[in-house]
Parts: sequence; structure tokens; C-alpha cells
Amino acid sequence: MTRLRRVADDVSIARCLANPAGVARRDVLRILPATVFAGCAAPTRSEPFAGRYSWGFEESVFAPCDGDERWWVVDDAELVRRYRAVAADYEQVFARLRGELSEPGRYGQGGQYPRQFRVTAVLTVRPIEDGDCRPTAFASRGRDRRPQADQ
Repeated sequence: MTRLRRVADDVSIARCLANPAGVARRDVLRILPATVFAGCAAPTRSEPFAGRYSWGFEESVFAPCDGDERWWVVDDAELVRRYRAVAADYEQVFARLRGELSEPGRYGQGGQYPRQFRVTAVLTVRPIEDGDCRPTAFASRGRDRRPQADQ
């Protein structure tokens, strides 16, 4: 359903609520289901993700192990609480999170992230260990607790 249609349905519902006596019951029953389901578009993925997370002033970023993108993270109060228990601001940690990944767009500070990740469950937050995913998307961002091998 298009955004314009959702707005029109929302306006119709608002009119019904503002003047219920002037609206027939059949009209309310016809409009209500369309409005309820209009905002129910499924996210692109909703499953556990493993990757590196970094948090600080104007930064809440997750880089999944299986990709080269960095995602802006929202609804992250529990994640931040657990992050701060094991790391300093801007330090990378390993995290396993469950959540909803947005459609491609521009998100976060300055619109610099291609997707937004809405956290629904925090499964693991811990310092980075050997064998954790490579920091490909964090190449120039954040600090890594592990010593880097000489090149």
C-alpha cells in the first residue's frame, strides 16, 4: 500500500474518531482493517545477526560478520547497557543481536548508513576474541582490543 494511501486512511480514521455519530458503522469497519495492516510491511530480515558493535556520542553502529556494510542501530537501550559493562565508548565489541533490518536508505548521523537495524533482543555482548568475524566494515573506525599481527 502506498504512503499516500496510508495517510488517506489515517485521515479517514481520524475523522471517524472526531465525529463518530456522523459515520456509519459499516464505514468504520471498512476503513479500520486497511489502516491496521498498512504499516505492517515486513522488514527485509528478522533473524539473529553476529558482528561488531560500537557505541559513543552520535554513534551506534553494527557491522555484521557476513557483509561489508555498517548499520545504524536503534532501540538499543539494553544493548548500550551491556556494551558499557564491557567496553569504553567507541570500542568495538562482538555482539549477537536479533532485530529488524530496514529497507535500503539513508540512516543515522548525517544519513551515512545504508540501513537501520532495530534491536529486538540482545543475545551476546562481549569483548572481541580470536575467531570472531573480521572487522571489514570497521576498517578505519573504532578501537579493537585485540593486538594486531605485524604485517
